[in-house]
Amino acid sequence: MACRFYRLAHFLSLDVAFGACAGMYFFARLFRVELALAAFVLMALSVWVIYTFDHLLDARHMQTSHASPRHRFHQRYFSVLRVALPVAAVVVVVGAFLLLPSKQLFAAALMLGGLILLNLLLTQYYKQPLAPWKETSIALFYVLGILLLPLFNKELPTLNLAWIAIAFGYFLLAWYNLVFLSLLDCKTDKLSGQRSLATFLGHRLAKKALQWVGMLGLVYFLVLLFLLPSYYHVFTVLLLLMYTWHVRYFLSYSKFPKESVRRRLELSFLMPVVLILLPL
Repeated sequence: MACRFYRLAHFLSLDVAFGACAGMYFFARLFRVELALAAFVLMALSVWVIYTFDHLLDARHMQTSHASPRHRFHQRYFSVLRVALPVAAVVVVVGAFLLLPSKQLFAAALMLGGLILLNLLLTQYYKQPLAPWKETSIALFYVLGILLLPLFNKELPTLNLAWIAIAFGYFLLAWYNLVFLSLLDCKTDKLSGQRSLATFLGHRLAKKALQWVGMLGLVYFLVLLFLLPSYYHVFTVLLLLMYTWHVRYFLSYSKFPKESVRRRLELSFLMPVVLILLPL
């Protein structure tokens, strides 16, 4: 029963939504700001809307025989999700307008959401020319999304610029995750007409890129441990653990079912919840 429930949650991208909430909490603790529970609910709903919109776009243009289990799920329940999606989107916009602490923050969130949806449409309808930038753009918007509320709640005069190095590390982690997933889906993406950095480079070059970025990323986080003040060490170590988790599965992904690897990678983004237990 528990396994079936988690599989459903995975197909609905709820693990991604909760991972984004954990990422937002990560930066809230980094900036030493308090976020209301409503902020996390809005974040989870926003991520669900974006990911479901993207999966429905894919499912609409994909042959069932070449679809992944997640996309087959969205094809099977397309009519239900098509109704739930605009309802959730309206709830997010109205909730953000009523609950966010300032109209400037609401405008920034609305603009960022619009840019994310525009990026999804562009990468959907201009798949071939934008394939090399797909994962980079998604990783960038992901990090901007989880940064937005914590950054707006921090007073700029007290903001230490060391956070930029941490934010870049989170971007590197998100990019590695997305390219790794595109490598797993490289064969089915080619058959179904989807495009990604892996289909652009080919399986061999994409794997080589992940090998090099994996090593460079580990070095980057280790260097941060030496260069950044001690306050940032717990955040750097946490990112290092999440990144190492990805590299570990990259080195042995052929030993596991593809969907199992995908679920384990998404679960790693929940690691920041351990910060609840740490006094900082």
